[in-house]
Amino acid sequence: VHPGDPSRARARLFADQEGAWLALMDKEEKTRLLLTVEKDETEFRLNGAGGKCKASLRLDKDEPQLNLFGPEDKIGVQIRVEAAEGRGVVGVCEGGKPRAVMKATEIGSAISVVHDGGLTRMTMIGTETNGELIGITQDMKAGVKISADGQNGGYITVNNAVGKAGVILSNIDMCGAVIVNDKAGNLIASLPSVPE
Repeated sequence: VHPGDPSRARARLFADQEGAWLALMDKEEKTRLLLTVEKDETEFRLNGAGGKCKASLRLDKDEPQLNLFGPEDKIGVQIRVEAAEGRGVVGVCEGGKPRAVMKATEIGSAISVVHDGGLTRMTMIGTETNGELIGITQDMKAGVKISADGQNGGYITVNNAVGKAGVILSNIDMCGAVIVNDKAGNLIASLPSVPE
């Protein structure tokens, strides 16, 4: 309790069969810091002046997660480690809606820019031997691809609506090359001419 006024609480400790809670409060008796241990979950929360959570550090089934909240209790940033693989993930949101994700993957790493529904619109992938930048269409097909893994250097592919390469800008052994394909992805023309 408050040292000068025993009727005012400054900290509370609760416990039941499910877990335990420790709350530290401000002068208005609003919880500012909350530590909970419940079943398989442990959480440390920092609350703002209105009692709303502004930051939380969670450990849920051995998967650590840091959440930073903006207005209206919406997640702005989330950092976590996927327990099974030990790979890190960072998510950036606007009003709780995803905008960008950066994560470690089985083959290297990836950064994606997403729309409100969480679907990828642009992704950058890095592996031990290659880097790629892929623009994704509304139909979730690769619209444009820039890759460092071409025949003799990098290449750029502009795809049609069904995901087939329409134009390829690349290198061949002798020089640079431009390849134009039909809707099915079959060669129409190239510069220099590609032998048939």
